[in-house]
Amino acid sequence: TVSVSLTPSSGAISSDTLTCAASASDDDGDTMTTTFAWAVAGTTVSASSTSSLSSTLAGAFVAGDLVACTATTTDGKGGSDTDTASTTITNTAPTVSTPSLSPSTVYTNDTLSANVTTSDAEGDPLTVTYDWYVDGSSVQDGADNTLSGVLYFDKNQTVYVIVTADDGTDT
Repeated sequence: TVSVSLTPSSGAISSDTLTCAASASDDDGDTMTTTFAWAVAGTTVSASSTSSLSSTLAGAFVAGDLVACTATTTDGKGGSDTDTASTTITNTAPTVSTPSLSPSTVYTNDTLSANVTTSDAEGDPLTVTYDWYVDGSSVQDGADNTLSGVLYFDKNQTVYVIVTADDGTDT
């Protein structure tokens, strides 16, 4: 009898190393050999025969892939058992650093620039948007990381920006 578990069993991301662990027993006490087969999105990517009861896989998948590990244990006398465990690779939301605004001293005829660093664990292309607010009201939203004081703000007004990065799945 063989039973398989995957770690992590849920919430795995593309940079994780998955571990497939098998628990096996033989009613006759025979020596067993376990074969592991990994499949990513339905395609076999790795198979190995071992006396060990675990196997690992890393770097062979992307967000959305169904990753399955099948362990087959044989006892050398024609007896065998198979079990499979699977997980779906989840997307990691992109990150955005806290925006810094320049210049640090602002006058009504200045143009403010928002500077941020963005990243995505899967390396997905990112779309970055800037939602500019003046005194709590949105005045400009889109890809422009600058805001003109000539057009949008006056002396003693509060200006801030919310920056959003989108990888096509999460923000």
